[in-house]
Amino acid sequence: AAEQGDAEGQTDLGLMYANGAGVALDHDEAVMWLRLAADQGQPKAAGALGYAYIVGTGVEKDFHSAAKWYRLAAEHGLPDSQFNLGLLYLFGDGVEQDEVEALKWFVLSADGDGDTAAPRNERVTRARDDLKSRMSEAQTRDVETRLRLWHKTRPLSWLG
Repeated sequence: AAEQGDAEGQTDLGLMYANGAGVALDHDEAVMWLRLAADQGQPKAAGALGYAYIVGTGVEKDFHSAAKWYRLAAEHGLPDSQFNLGLLYLFGDGVEQDEVEALKWFVLSADGDGDTAAPRNERVTRARDDLKSRMSEAQTRDVETRLRLWHKTRPLSWLG
């Protein structure tokens, strides 16, 4: 399937090479397959490619490229990529530092909808709460505005 251009097949094969699962561990081969899938918009591949750029496996470390790929995955609702993109914004790695944007991504990663979903991960929830506790009321309102805009452009059906 991967050789026929199927993005999910390319993602699966890339992850197999990245983890040495059923094939010899080969980060270069992993990146090649993940990039093919990510270029087709496959979010799981984009998240894995973002991670490769963070740690420098199969590619040179590059926070700007990591942010690009994490954003693609984050915009498709992948919680780990949302959290990792938030970290990039928090520390200004590969993107302009923006704590409000960081908190937006932490909220999406932790809560899904920003209000009502059960927290997904204690580490993410703690990061969200710690950052929120340091923000001014104006910053908190800005985060809420950004979350409303996020949800306005992504009705519940976008997850499916």
